[in-house]
Amino acid sequence: MSVFRTFVGGMRECGVDVMAREFMRTALPPVLTGASRITPATAVRFIRRHGQRLLFAAPEEPFVAHRMANARTYEGAEERTFTLTTEEEPVFADLLSAYPEWTTVKDLKMKKKAKVAFLTKLFNHGLIMVNSSNMDSSRT
Repeated sequence: MSVFRTFVGGMRECGVDVMAREFMRTALPPVLTGASRITPATAVRFIRRHGQRLLFAAPEEPFVAHRMANARTYEGAEERTFTLTTEEEPVFADLLSAYPEWTTVKDLKMKKKAKVAFLTKLFNHGLIMVNSSNMDSSRT
């Protein structure tokens, strides 16, 4: 009977793995919700150091190219880019320089509404992590 239990136990774990893989394949990326609202005390940082690159089409036309939405296998996907305003560009550069440290929203040099819109844009593109817990405990 113990051989049967071992066999069934292994099959159950395999079934859970199959279901988890299917979930990961079909799950939507994260979106800001009420639980992860950006406040002045919220800390943010890029997910990866080399996941994004600040580029310029012209001196006053900054944009970001990133790889955070790419598939694991190459399928000829389009380049992932989005534009920045000239106000957002230095803040983006500051966040890049601060990596891997967390930066609080209140420390960013932008107007409050512009900060929230900018950080929401970065979050929706999958470039930043948001930490609403105490900054001191997140650094350990």
